[in-house]
Amino acid sequence: MTQRLNANTGVGLWLKWTLLVWMNAIVGLVVTWDNMRQDGVPYWLGVGLGVCVFIPLYALVERSLRRRGVRGIGKALTIGAIIRALLQIAVVVDVLAGMVGISVAENVVGAAPGDAKQEFGFYFVTTVVTGALLSVVAWVLTALVLLGMRLVARRRQPPLVTDTTNPTQTTVK
Repeated sequence: MTQRLNANTGVGLWLKWTLLVWMNAIVGLVVTWDNMRQDGVPYWLGVGLGVCVFIPLYALVERSLRRRGVRGIGKALTIGAIIRALLQIAVVVDVLAGMVGISVAENVVGAAPGDAKQEFGFYFVTTVVTGALLSVVAWVLTALVLLGMRLVARRRQPPLVTDTTNPTQTTVK
C-alpha cells in the first residue's frame, strides 16, 4: 500500500515545516560561514538545535489552528514563510535580527563567542532570538496574506439582492 504524502497533515506537515524553517535559515548560515569553519561542532550544534526549535513550533501551531477551524491558516502560514524566505535576498532584516540576537546572547545571557565553554550557548541563544524576531516578520506576512485571502473570498461571494416587491425581505439568488 502506498500512502500519499500530504503537506497538511502528519509526516507531510513536519517535512513541510522542516524544509520551510531551514529555507528561512539559509542567509544566516551563509553570513556566518566563517564561524562554522572556525568553531566547528559548537557552532553546528548551537545553530542546528536553535533552528530546529522552530520546526515543532510552526508544525504544532498550524495543526492547532487547523483543528480550531481557522480557515486558510495553513496556506497563509506557508505563503508567509515562503515570502519571508524570499525576503532574505534583502539581507537587512536578517542582519538586524542577527545583531539583536548577538546582543541578547552577550548582554542578557552572558554567552560569548570567544569562550570555548560558552560557544554552544552563544550560538544557540543567538539563533533562537534571531529566529524569534524573524518569526514575527513571518507572522506579520502571514496575517497580511490571510487578510488578502479573506478579502478576495468576500469579493467572490454573491451580493445580497433585495426583493423589490417586499423591501424587508433580503434573499440571495
